[in-house]
Amino acid sequence: MGTLQNSYARIDGTDERVDVDIAIIDTGINLTHPDLNVVSSTNCARSIGGCKNGQGNDGNGHGSHVAGIAAAIDNDIGVVGVAPGARLWAVKVLNDSGSGYLSWIIKGIDWVTARAGTIEVASMSLAWKGYSSAAHTAIKNSVAKGVVYFAAAGNDAGDIYGADGTFGTSDDVCPAAFPEVAAASALVDTNGTWGGGGPASEYGVDDSFALFSNFSRSVVLGNPVTSPGNAIDLMCPGVNIYSTYKNGGYATYSGTSMASPHAAGLAALNIAEHGRASSAAGVYAIRQALIDGGVDQSSPFGLATTNDSDGSPERLGWAGAVVPVIDIALSEISAPSPVIQGEDVPIEVTVRNAGTKDVSSVIWVSLRDELDDEVGRQGIDGLAKGASTRLTFSWETSSTALGDHTLTAILTNGLEIGDTVQANNTQSVRVTVTDETTPTSVHIADLDGEGTHFGFGLWLATVTVTVRDNMEQLAEGATVSGVFSDGSTLFECTTNESGTCFVEGWQLWLSCLTFTVTDVVVSLPYKPEDNGDPEGDSDGTSITVCRP
Repeated sequence: MGTLQNSYARIDGTDERVDVDIAIIDTGINLTHPDLNVVSSTNCARSIGGCKNGQGNDGNGHGSHVAGIAAAIDNDIGVVGVAPGARLWAVKVLNDSGSGYLSWIIKGIDWVTARAGTIEVASMSLAWKGYSSAAHTAIKNSVAKGVVYFAAAGNDAGDIYGADGTFGTSDDVCPAAFPEVAAASALVDTNGTWGGGGPASEYGVDDSFALFSNFSRSVVLGNPVTSPGNAIDLMCPGVNIYSTYKNGGYATYSGTSMASPHAAGLAALNIAEHGRASSAAGVYAIRQALIDGGVDQSSPFGLATTNDSDGSPERLGWAGAVVPVIDIALSEISAPSPVIQGEDVPIEVTVRNAGTKDVSSVIWVSLRDELDDEVGRQGIDGLAKGASTRLTFSWETSSTALGDHTLTAILTNGLEIGDTVQANNTQSVRVTVTDETTPTSVHIADLDGEGTHFGFGLWLATVTVTVRDNMEQLAEGATVSGVFSDGSTLFECTTNESGTCFVEGWQLWLSCLTFTVTDVVVSLPYKPEDNGDPEGDSDGTSITVCRP
């Protein structure tokens, strides 16, 4: 997240605390934890009466974990938060089992609003299902006083507006769905840096969108900020996060609950540098600054695996300066398969400068066969940032062994040119080499049609299909699929030992029907470009049959 480069975080082992106040609206905070700077607390998780000040201790651990992510002290113990040593306000709205009532949560929000002259940021790592006008009003009142709210997007792998995709309904994930709240989704980061080089987790590979995280396919009209993630402001780390815990301890948790305090800590750093908000407009300015200062998922600092499937890729929260980096990626490799031994096979490799800095040095790429060693080596005379080029290698196979070969393209001088992301320096493709007597594909060898009239306009179109391989041998067991021109119903048949099968289509109103083959499935690949008809009554792919 770039916090090590942030001059206001000052993470250097010296206890220099960020001068910002953050409310943790959760299960409370371990009030005496040596790694947390808790300055006030209250217990709103009470069925009778209002919030009870001085009683916000955490018997669950969740709130303490959240607090440490946002603001654990930069000392010689435990962990360090995003905004080290920021003053923490424990607002207990959930009981020690982690559950509670919406009325408790609203009381906690109102308690923060009453202290908005001091509290600048609030993190809500909690959620409930269904829109609540009372809770929404409480949030709006608090934001109007200048408190920046962050909330966990939720862990249902669904839309924060619910299945109906509409805000203000019974399936909203709140408070994340409220436009006045900055929602945070979760990413997997197992090694603390970019590039995807860390081990995989149960929730996804390193530097990827967490499989459990909610997302946003749309955003309400008039949303107060503009994010490429629609109703999600930022994506932040949320998998296997080690942080403070109850009873002075430490623990590892996963969830968007862990992402929200990361984002809250970023807001605290922004406020430490630029000052707090005093109105809703100021709150939205801070949120927009964090969005604009984030890094794109496709950037070198972003996701190594871009699997945010909603088509709205929110930026990753970022606190530091984006230092120009070199990242030469072998983004694609392609080759025909199978091929006949003796052919010169073209292998295409796409090379892209995925970094943020132009490369003027020669970029060397080698192509190797796991069985027969090096195929070739080519150089590129530099590559501008964002640019791509395609290399074509010729693989001469006259002495190549029959069977499967794995061809791998390798960036061979990545270290010399300063490449910072090694995870994308190779690409592989599998190619099967056969001899001339081995079939490599199938095609339609003949289409014949016949119309049979049954009277009163009713007639039957029968199409007989013949399938052969490229050695002109009849192909048995091939499943042929296609459609007649009077509808979209898929018709199928499977070829017999003679390589033939037939499909039938009934018709009453039309005088002619056209049948078009859409696919042939068998053990060999289907090559429609080889389709033909020796009799000339079709093109091998489509045939028209008329009522006699």
